[in-house]
Amino acid sequence: MRSTRRRGRIRSVDDLAAVYVPALSGTEYGRTSLRHLLQMSSGIGFSENYSGNDDVMRLVFDTYLLQGAGGVGAVTSFNERERPARTKFSYASVETQVLGLVLRPDRTVPRGLSPHVDTSPAPATQRAAPPRGWSAST
Repeated sequence: MRSTRRRGRIRSVDDLAAVYVPALSGTEYGRTSLRHLLQMSSGIGFSENYSGNDDVMRLVFDTYLLQGAGGVGAVTSFNERERPARTKFSYASVETQVLGLVLRPDRTVPRGLSPHVDTSPAPATQRAAPPRGWSAST
């Protein structure tokens, strides 16, 4: 997120998600700041207990298994704010999904890396040393 801000693609983490994904306008996630999405403190109801009948399974079917709307449609069904944003941390995979939409606003890259990811090699001074016993060519 920081590199995206540095490049001017995101103005502020306090912006609402709908600023970058207009299709989220009028939804609770559209009215949620990027900061609260990053902190997983949106206050929007989402059950993630891995029972097989929870919201995360719905999200999996709609996105990874390609059996539902995908994209914005996969997140807009979660639209009930249970508590004010910023008041409680609650792990919710859907918030990562919303951030993915923000970082890929054109939504034309079907799979793989977002166009905002810098894939250029790191300078030699920032590269990790290979594990002991490995050479750089291994």
